[in-house]
Amino acid sequence: MSSGGDRTLVVLARWPGNPILSPRPGCFWEAWGTFNPAAFSYGGKVYLLYRQISRSGISTFGLAVLGGGFEVLERECEPVYVPRESFEVYPSYERYIRADDEVELIVSKLSKIPEPHDLRKGCSLFGVEDPRVTVIDGKLYVTYTAYNGVDFPRGVISWIDLKDFLERRWDRWSRPLVVTPPKVADKSVVMLPGRIRGKLVFFPQDFPAYMGRLRREYRGVLKGALPLGKTCNQD
Repeated sequence: MSSGGDRTLVVLARWPGNPILSPRPGCFWEAWGTFNPAAFSYGGKVYLLYRQISRSGISTFGLAVLGGGFEVLERECEPVYVPRESFEVYPSYERYIRADDEVELIVSKLSKIPEPHDLRKGCSLFGVEDPRVTVIDGKLYVTYTAYNGVDFPRGVISWIDLKDFLERRWDRWSRPLVVTPPKVADKSVVMLPGRIRGKLVFFPQDFPAYMGRLRREYRGVLKGALPLGKTCNQD
């Protein structure tokens, strides 16, 4: 590391033991891919929430726990977060996947979807993609890309109490909330790691959703989109 003036230059080195995570053919949910993880540290461990693609082309989130550098201490086979809403479930399957179903039931239903013959291996038919994690005030917020295989990818947020996350209580995830406008493709919504004037602040793909006017709040879960240029409260 070197510095000059007000600038600091950090030189990163690629770990020679990469990749940390690779697809496991014996695990249905990640047979086609493991990539684009979000990471946060807690209690001396690093938690990776990563995108995985099943043999049927469904994107879900898996969990791996690292300790002592890059040593994998724990790794789930079944997903810890699954698509539930119409904006992240392929229309043909939406009729029997209900957003208020328990996670185990949704996992069971998704596992019965046949492998598509016309989907290139490694591609996703539908699901939840590319998580980004922010921990604020004891809650773990995940922004991600929701894609139902038909419409524009949407920027979405869900959250869970950090305690519930650490205890693997996956049914405690909130209902996902769309935070980008309709008919606008967005694959990279992120949050600031703190509040501004008590509000959560989102950065969509092209420009911040915080435009200097704090007018829109929500409590609990809202259905529909949060208009661009707004911020929100969540209790």
